[in-house]
Amino acid sequence: MTEAGEQINVMIKSILKVAAVTILAIGVTSAAEAADQLFSVGLGFEFTSGSYGTPVRTDAVLVPVTVAVTPGDRAAFSVEIPWVRQSNSNVMAGQFLQMLGQQTGMATVTGVMGTPGSGSGMTGSGTTSMTTRDTSKAQSGLGDITLRAGYIIAKEGEIMPQIRPRLSLKIPTADSDRGLGTGKFDEGFAVEFSKWFGDWQSFVEPGYTLQGKASGLSLKNYFSLNGGVGYQLTDSFMPALVIKSSTPLIEGASGLLEARLKLIYQATSQVGIEGYAAKGMNSATADYSAGLTIYYDL
Repeated sequence: MTEAGEQINVMIKSILKVAAVTILAIGVTSAAEAADQLFSVGLGFEFTSGSYGTPVRTDAVLVPVTVAVTPGDRAAFSVEIPWVRQSNSNVMAGQFLQMLGQQTGMATVTGVMGTPGSGSGMTGSGTTSMTTRDTSKAQSGLGDITLRAGYIIAKEGEIMPQIRPRLSLKIPTADSDRGLGTGKFDEGFAVEFSKWFGDWQSFVEPGYTLQGKASGLSLKNYFSLNGGVGYQLTDSFMPALVIKSSTPLIEGASGLLEARLKLIYQATSQVGIEGYAAKGMNSATADYSAGLTIYYDL
């Protein structure tokens, strides 16, 4: 990258950082003042397994705790705090889970395509090989904390879809020395378009993420494109098919491509359950993954 390009990249990253923190602060203030705010707490368990183009298979577990707030019917803010364990540090499989894993923050079953965290989630570092230590040992610990803020700028109409831009900020709380993270901030921006067609709901979400530059890791900024369709079988149950993809996250690697079957169930007016099973469609993506998350609206 040229010096001018690097300066532009730094400027954009700085703007996104300030914007994300500012919007989150506004959201917390709005939540405290709004009479109809909704707080949601989620606890998830996710597992993934894959070789990611290397000779060694890496299994990883992600246990995210998410707190979300939706002040009113347009804004949504969330913070995700994950615990990560992986069978080795040959790749950053825990980071892969944070990018393509189940994102928490669903408030109701009918809002699964447009609630906090339901976008790309691609704010991690990818499956970058680590060669500066013994990579055969299992590693575990706190993962990278992610802040997200979204706002519905246009509600769904007879023809127009609902439009919701979203900012994300990855805070490097994971231990980079143990291969659990890059030790750098990442900033992301995405726009979700969703629309109902009778009992069918569809969505598409293009996005772009700027990755922090880490010594020894050939990280690169990347585009993401996610889309899916769900069918409202009952008032409380919706299955959905989701495709998640991105351009390469590191130099010389392939992009990510994953197909996912999601099942969303609103058990009560306050309790929601979401599960998924996924299959990677290329060598850069996990061979398979699965997850289950329970949400409670306060």
